[in-house]
Amino acid sequence: MLMMEVIIMVMDIGIRLDPSFNFDQRIRPYLTRIIAEQRSSPEAMADAAWSLVDAVEGVLSIPGNVNETLKALSEGAIAFGLVRIPTL
Repeated sequence: MLMMEVIIMVMDIGIRLDPSFNFDQRIRPYLTRIIAEQRSSPEAMADAAWSLVDAVEGVLSIPGNVNETLKALSEGAIAFGLVRIPTL
């Protein structure tokens, strides 16, 4: 909320001093640089690498999970029941 208040104050002062002031044009280069720095930071790269590792592990575990589920179904370890829900 405080950040929004500051942004509104900067916009207001900028327009009062220069009616052609365009906050979006003025802030865009700074935001672009900040976003680029955050995306290419070592922490962001490490997070992306670990996310990729987690995703690969998840994909590689699918066949084993399917096999375990099919085995449990064939052994009767999993039971399904249907329940009728009355309509309104």
